[in-house]
Parts: sequence; C-alpha cells; structure tokens
Amino acid sequence: MSQDLLAAKSRALENSFFRGRDLGLLAYLSSQTEQTRNQLAEISKIHDVKVLDDLMRVGITAESFTALSLLPLVRVAWADAEIQISERDAILQAAETEGISKDSTNYQLLKGWLDDRPEPALLEAWREYAMELAKELDDASLAEVRRLTMDRARRIAELTGGILGLSHQISKSEEHALIDLARAFEKPNSRDGLRRSATEL
Repeated sequence: MSQDLLAAKSRALENSFFRGRDLGLLAYLSSQTEQTRNQLAEISKIHDVKVLDDLMRVGITAESFTALSLLPLVRVAWADAEIQISERDAILQAAETEGISKDSTNYQLLKGWLDDRPEPALLEAWREYAMELAKELDDASLAEVRRLTMDRARRIAELTGGILGLSHQISKSEEHALIDLARAFEKPNSRDGLRRSATEL
C-alpha cells in the first residue's frame, strides 16, 4: 500500500513538474525503459548500485528524480519572490559549475522554471513525494539522496551570491527555504521528534 501511495505521489509530481512545453523532454527521459538503471545513474549522478537498486525498487524513475532534484533549486531561486535577470543568469552559471550542462535536459527544465514561478501545488507535490520516499528508503539510501539534492541546492545558492558579488551569499529567505525542503527528507519519527522539541521550547 505504501509503495502504491509513493507511485501516486510520483505521478502527481511528474504531472506538475513537466508542463506542456516540456513534453518532448519527458518523452526523451521515458524513451529507453530497458536502461532504467543507466538513465537513473546519469540523471542522479548516483553510482552506488545499492542506492540505485533501492530507488528503482520503490519506483523512482529518471523523470521523478529529475523533478525531485531540480525543484529545490527552483524553490530557493524564488525564495525572495522574484528573480532579476542577473540573478537568473547567475543561477544558470552556477548550475553549469555544478555539472548541469547547457545541452542537458535538466538545464532546459531549470531554465524554464526560472522564467515561470511554480505554483504552490507543485511545491506541495514535491514535499509529499519526498516525505513518502523517506518512509520507503533505508537510512543510508535516503541520506545519499538528501545529500545530493540539498547540498547542490545550497552550493548553487552560495555560488550565485558569489557571482553577484553579494556580501551575504545566502539570504535569510533562501536559508529558510533550504531548511523547509530538507525537513521533507526526514524519517517520520524524526519529524515528530522535531515537532515535540519545538513545542517544548
């Protein structure tokens, strides 16, 4: 039942993330299902076979991992409610530094979402998907997915500040966005513990 729920959350995230103009990119990602592991390794940059097998076991695809890993970049980019042209260019430049090349599918998707601010429904779909994923993966595999996703979002935020010559490379709103996103990757009992601790303060 829980994996069925994860699959449903995966479809909801993909449907929200890949819009009409991205259908060609979605078709590209879906075109070679027999090479799922290789596709997933290429998109995720994960090369640990156990982690890849764990992701495949719970139904992670190249499409869903693309949405999972890119949405934090988009969320942090829009943390201040608007993106200036110089900031957009800096984010794309920082993304290239992080290995998201200009000719890649991920670059085109990121570029599109920097032009159009995502609706709250997309952010909620991402959060629900990450929370279901946290329930299904073991601690080691979840830690690797969280590290790859959140560390890259933080590095790009820091690089962007450096490129723009800002004295504080990550704004408070960006920091809050990163913390909020990271919480979705916590195991349910960890989230409960954090809520209890916050209530006791």
